[in-house]
Amino acid sequence: GVGEISHGAFGVRARFILRRFGTYFRSKAGAPKRSANAGQSLLNDAGGGVAAVTWIGHSSLLIQMEQVTFLTDPVWSDRPSPIPFIGPSRFVEPGVAIDNLPPIDFVLISHNHYDHLDLPTLKVLARRNAGTKFFVPLGNAEVLRKHGITRVEELDWRQSKEFLGVMVYCLPAQHWSKRSLADDNRALWASWAVIGPDKRFYFAGDTGYFSGFKRIGRQLGPFDLAAV
Repeated sequence: GVGEISHGAFGVRARFILRRFGTYFRSKAGAPKRSANAGQSLLNDAGGGVAAVTWIGHSSLLIQMEQVTFLTDPVWSDRPSPIPFIGPSRFVEPGVAIDNLPPIDFVLISHNHYDHLDLPTLKVLARRNAGTKFFVPLGNAEVLRKHGITRVEELDWRQSKEFLGVMVYCLPAQHWSKRSLADDNRALWASWAVIGPDKRFYFAGDTGYFSGFKRIGRQLGPFDLAAV
């Protein structure tokens, strides 16, 4: 079941918010660099049977495995926020330009926080390829459909769907959801597994440690890659 999770005492939350605002003044020294030929190498690998992971930024990963190419929590916006001009900004540009992506078979969304469910990015991805499928946890499909993204599959925890030769599993996580002032925990959050004949991938999304990790590992592991 889904229970209430403490967000910490006021002092903990206040320091977190102050650190967020501190991002306005941070230096870019030591930031990772974008690979100049990443887009071409991804196109070369697409459908070629080469298992690969490319970090785009934050929780956004491009995964190529079992002849499918998919994204986790894709965010290409500079400032994903309900109020874009005051929200936290990116530290560095995305690892791969969105126009350089290979065709995307499907997208996994872990939950509805703005730095994970970024509607401007999802709309671009839907326009780029009409065949892209968007997998979301229970209660999140409506926000996508309201913005013209119709190829959405909504799953509850422990439900799965076969797609293009792999199994996509919606799994528990310890987190919460909120996208507006009065919708706390109205939509589900999740972790995901993608299981093919040869490779197994786990995406934790946003989560604290909880006993579900052990159950997921026993039932679906061992994983070749776990993105936590």
